[in-house]
Amino acid sequence: MINDFSITIDMDWAPKEVLEDCLDLLNKYNIKATFFCTGSLNIDKIKFKNHELAIHPNYKNNDIKTVEKSIKELMQIYPKTKGIRSHNLFNSSLFYPIYEKFGLEYESNYSMYLQENIQPFLMINNILQLPIYFYDQAFWLMPGIPRFKKEDLFLSSELSLKEPRLKIFLFHPILIFINARSSEFYEKAKKYYQQPEKLLEFRKNQNRLGIRNFFEELLSYIKENKISCKTLYEINYEWRKENQ
Repeated sequence: MINDFSITIDMDWAPKEVLEDCLDLLNKYNIKATFFCTGSLNIDKIKFKNHELAIHPNYKNNDIKTVEKSIKELMQIYPKTKGIRSHNLFNSSLFYPIYEKFGLEYESNYSMYLQENIQPFLMINNILQLPIYFYDQAFWLMPGIPRFKKEDLFLSSELSLKEPRLKIFLFHPILIFINARSSEFYEKAKKYYQQPEKLLEFRKNQNRLGIRNFFEELLSYIKENKISCKTLYEINYEWRKENQ
């Protein structure tokens, strides 16, 4: 049984300053992550040391030629990558032969939000599915999910972090940067997506807890408890070594 933690980051066209902010937090706690990339990197490659780079294509429709073109373009930038997560977790059984064609080994597109007994499972074309345990936008996308409280954050108790299961966390740099706390808050900031100085004002001009606070609390929890935090490629490799 795999009980590892894994931090994953969906870049989503975040500007240089926003990405560097996310990397600085991870490096501060000496925790490696898997970054799903939407395009070329224009920041210091040294900051990505120990982190994994996977691809994060944006499928505008279900046309297979468009899907293959999107994957091919990203694979030319990241030819050694073995992992993929599509934008908006868009998926189809028709995609797996394409993944196999480009040498991809795993996908992390399947949301099993806070469910018990999460483990990797094999899809068609020998693609390993690595399900997502938590993602940041669930705070406002899913009814009944606890929201941030002004007094404290919920973590170990409500997220059952001590329970044995695979725990893959999904975060977005933009939401960490602005310390987003609701969809309304994010929508107000979204029009300044490529203006970091404007985005920073949203973080400074609030006195409530948000995703940035949660992200740092999670990193601190992992470090203090000496929890095994691996990249998705490492989890993929270990699963295949044990099961194939």
